[in-house]
Amino acid sequence: MSVRVLCTGDFQLDKAFGTLGPEAETFREQLMKTFAKVVQTHGPHHDLILIAGDMFDRKATPTSIIEEAATVLASCNTPCLIIPGNHDPVNSGIPSVLQEVLSQRGATHVHVAVERKPIEYKELGLTVFPAPLFRKDDLSDQWGWIPERTKEQGTRIALMHGALDSLPGGLIPEDLAIQKDLDLVVCGDQHG
Repeated sequence: MSVRVLCTGDFQLDKAFGTLGPEAETFREQLMKTFAKVVQTHGPHHDLILIAGDMFDRKATPTSIIEEAATVLASCNTPCLIIPGNHDPVNSGIPSVLQEVLSQRGATHVHVAVERKPIEYKELGLTVFPAPLFRKDDLSDQWGWIPERTKEQGTRIALMHGALDSLPGGLIPEDLAIQKDLDLVVCGDQHG
C-alpha cells in the first residue's frame, strides 16, 4: 500500500518581525496565507499531514490567530498530526487552546500531540511516534521512549522538533532511523 504523507512545519504564525515596523503585518499575513495554501491546496492530495512543530511563533499568540489556523485545519479532511515545538511548547498553553478550538469546529481528524506516545493510523498501516517539546528550552531525550518494532505498527514514523547531531547543538542522531528501526524521521527545526 502506498501512503502519501505531507511533512511540514515551522510556519511560526504571528511572528513579530519586530525590525520591520509597519510592514511586519504584511509578512504575518503572508505566513497565514502560506499555511492555508499548504494545508488546503496540498493537504487533500495526501493521506496524512504531519506538522513538525512551531506552527505558532510565541507564547503570546492571540487566540484569534489560533482560531484562524484551526479553521484552516478543519477545512481539509486529511488526517493531521501536530506536535508543539520550541516556539509553541506544551507549557505555553497554545496546544491545548488549539485542540479546544479544533474540537469546537468538529475537526476530529486533527490531533495535537502533547504526550510522547505512539499514535496508530491503522487504516494507513502506520504508527507515528510524536515527540512534542514540553517547554521552550526542552533538550530532553525525544527518542529513547520509542519501543521496539512490532508487526502491528506497520510503517514507523518519528515526528520531532530539533536539530540533527551533525549541526552545532543538535541532539537528534543522524542515524536515528537505524537506531530505532524507523522508516522515516521527520524533524522541524529547533533553531537558536
